[in-house]
Amino acid sequence: MAIVGCFILAFGWFGFNAGSTLAGTDLRIGVVAVNTMLAGSAGAFSSMIYTWLRFGKPDISMSANGLLAGLVAITAPCAFVTAPVAVLIGLIAGVLLCWAVVFVERTLKIDDPVGAISVHGFNGAWGVLSLGLFADGTYGDGWNSVKGTVTGLLYGDAGQLAAQCIGILTNIVYVGVIGYVVFKLLDVTMGLRVDPSRNSKASISTRWRSSPTRIFISAVHRDSRKSKQPAGRPSAGPAEISEIANHAVSRR
Repeated sequence: MAIVGCFILAFGWFGFNAGSTLAGTDLRIGVVAVNTMLAGSAGAFSSMIYTWLRFGKPDISMSANGLLAGLVAITAPCAFVTAPVAVLIGLIAGVLLCWAVVFVERTLKIDDPVGAISVHGFNGAWGVLSLGLFADGTYGDGWNSVKGTVTGLLYGDAGQLAAQCIGILTNIVYVGVIGYVVFKLLDVTMGLRVDPSRNSKASISTRWRSSPTRIFISAVHRDSRKSKQPAGRPSAGPAEISEIANHAVSRR
């Protein structure tokens, strides 16, 4: 179901990105659609290769999230970059996703079982930043009452990169503050967690195992402990990781 959902999202993204031109007579719509496809595919590919090299086998859940990460990252610059750059943006997005899911869960201690922050937050910021770097100056003349086309740092305009950075910081501050206030109020008034007495250990355990992102994080944690294990003690490998994943599927 998760994979089918990702493919449905990918299909809808063509309407989202290409449809944002608002007119089929704007021939840039073709560039937007192609860049969207390339970045999404590249994101799925790079996340698959990363997990394959790291753990000895690809992880389908991270490949699916890598697809979404590539789509998110290309949304901002889709009309302003070339096809090879769209592939580069997607490749970086897929690897960034794999790093971010572990960082969010292990370092920030944020409960994000599906990796939404990594997909939409980290890669959304990367996409906005990439526009300021890679926009080639062939489109966007007069947008937002600004004279000239949209041109990134690598094509001679540092001002666009500065504007993108300001946008990213504004979003982080605004969403961070408002989000904290809203969720703090919810926590104080009605609570964000279910009373532990209403949950059995079995149901909690099942939910943990059924989260693909947390299966991946668990594998990363096992991998990070290899160097700390005594000599001769077997460490978790691809077979154990596969067993965890298969168990999660069988419990659904």
